[in-house]
Amino acid sequence: MSPRSILRPGRILRAGTISIELLLNLPIWLITLLAMVELGVVLGSAQHVSFGARVAAEEASRTEFLAVAETVPANVIEAARRHLAVCGMSPAKIILEHNAGGRHSVLSWGEGSAEPSRIPPPSQGTYVRVTVAARLERFVPRLFRSLGLDLASQGLVDSATFRYAAQPMEGR
Repeated sequence: MSPRSILRPGRILRAGTISIELLLNLPIWLITLLAMVELGVVLGSAQHVSFGARVAAEEASRTEFLAVAETVPANVIEAARRHLAVCGMSPAKIILEHNAGGRHSVLSWGEGSAEPSRIPPPSQGTYVRVTVAARLERFVPRLFRSLGLDLASQGLVDSATFRYAAQPMEGR
């Protein structure tokens, strides 16, 4: 038997159809893969901003003399900066809310349109809440800018609240 007699003409046409379908679907699969990569980068960056807010809030909760501070303390800014630098980001704006000293106070550092959290503060005890905003400019691949989906122009904002635990030491 010759190889030609074993292969049927319908089988050859079906193999060609499968190749054409693969070529037509390949761009769709590539776009889907790139969208998942871009979304993964954005979600990873959001986790870093969230943890940066948490680290800064923890540092603020241990900051002495917060009640008399007129600006965001340098150690809080540095804590947020240090954490975000690990992933190559930097804070665009830091907002520190607290009720140390018996009055509600809002301190701000940096530039941006971020606002204090709309979640009501704790009703009991002394607290600090730090909101950190960062831009995505350098980290998103911008694969879909031509489609009007430019995630790089967006910012990430997250807040963390801690109990204020620092007590000024007497006699300093």
